Amino acid sequence: MLVRKDALVLHTHADLRWASGRPVIKAEPSHLLATRSVRWDSLPEELRGLEDATMVVHAADGSTCVAGVDAPRLHLEQIGDVFHSMDDDGHESFEPPADKAVLRDMVKQLFAEEDDLLLLARQRAADGRSCEGLWARRADLPPATVFGRRGASEAEAAALKTEVAAVVRAQPEFTGLAGEYAEYLAPMDAERRADLPGWDEFVAANLRTIAWHEIGGSRQIVSVELQLVDRMACSDDFGGSLALLLERRDGRLVRLDQPGWLGLTALMDLEGDGVLEAVTDDGFETVLRTHDLNGAELRDAYSVPYVGCPC
Repeated sequence: MLVRKDALVLHTHADLRWASGRPVIKAEPSHLLATRSVRWDSLPEELRGLEDATMVVHAADGSTCVAGVDAPRLHLEQIGDVFHSMDDDGHESFEPPADKAVLRDMVKQLFAEEDDLLLLARQRAADGRSCEGLWARRADLPPATVFGRRGASEAEAAALKTEVAAVVRAQPEFTGLAGEYAEYLAPMDAERRADLPGWDEFVAANLRTIAWHEIGGSRQIVSVELQLVDRMACSDDFGGSLALLLERRDGRLVRLDQPGWLGLTALMDLEGDGVLEAVTDDGFETVLRTHDLNGAELRDAYSVPYVGCPC
């Protein structure tokens, strides 16, 4: 399961009927947070079993922390123009309602309407503090193969990027993306086109590589992403991308059969079947990417809804 700050994400589409008691509300301009307590016995059977579970929380570098599970709660959160209003004179306000009854009614309605309520439970290590990590798994399950993200010196990063580029340029996705970039530039006038990098310059500036080392093993995976870095939302910037996974075998990098992911933050093989799973984060949505017995991708995700125009 995913980890969000100090909490385990037990469910990403929680049922309001699981909740009990009145909401606890924190309201400030551009941010609303409301929670409701949940009893374990109100949850479906598959979730009730987590009440006394011991969890292993995994960080991006592969380090782990053992934690227990606290009481669950429903979590509702919004950011942006949450409280935007305009009076009869045209004056805008972004402040929460001063009348607490109005605020409670607003939250009650949101709880009833939202279909992506989170069921969270704080996780605590033996020292009482929360573990830092991106994903977690029950400690009584077979251990997963985990790949930890490793830092690199500037020289090491440059050498890896050069090695990776030679492999990536031979892939059909690279050729396709080069064609997309050419099509993107084609309608522009000469002055606009002169302001943008050529294809080789674009690749040099935007190719990203991360080395992942197997914890307790010898495998090394290299994740590759090629897309415009810091692309502006709602702009006409080039939006094409590719993501690949490579593995070092016999001293050289070879491509894995399975596709890669953009925004990769954690990498693991949960079932030991050779197919990798991941956690990704694009700045808007955090996703746990796994697969079923037939190999079809499964995703469990959460995001904090933004009210208003994200541009």
